[in-house]
Amino acid sequence: MLFGAILSATLIEEGQYLLDCLIYIQLNMVRCGVIEHPRAWEWSGYHELMGHRHRYRLLDVDRLCWRLRGTLPEVREQLEFGIKDRIARDALKRLELWSQSLAVGSRAFLERTQKMIFTRAETRYWNGQATPAYCARSRRLTTRNGPRKTILKAILGP
Repeated sequence: MLFGAILSATLIEEGQYLLDCLIYIQLNMVRCGVIEHPRAWEWSGYHELMGHRHRYRLLDVDRLCWRLRGTLPEVREQLEFGIKDRIARDALKRLELWSQSLAVGSRAFLERTQKMIFTRAETRYWNGQATPAYCARSRRLTTRNGPRKTILKAILGP
């Protein structure tokens, strides 16, 4: 498991929460000091979102715009404004909200998500068979302005 300790999934509510996450991700290489703006990083989704890449596209831009509740020109404008704003304010630090949360969104979204998570367990396969051992990992359900709730995510694993 090469990336197991550093990668995890986070459920994100559509609309503004998804846009904020998209901006945060686009700023990863800026945050590390490798580049000054996402347009300088050839391998980011920035070029595809801004319409600069037309071959070998990976993103479903139409669906992303639908999830962001905007047209493509609106999404491009909001993305560019958000990136420029965070760079200008030097608001680039790593945020636990995006890196440690199991889900990010409104209180209603988190309550719906929490019910789904408690009724589901992920299975990790080892040598083609499900392993019987259980472990629990504590992660937070987070709202931007509300209290944090800690939940346990049950995982089948070695």
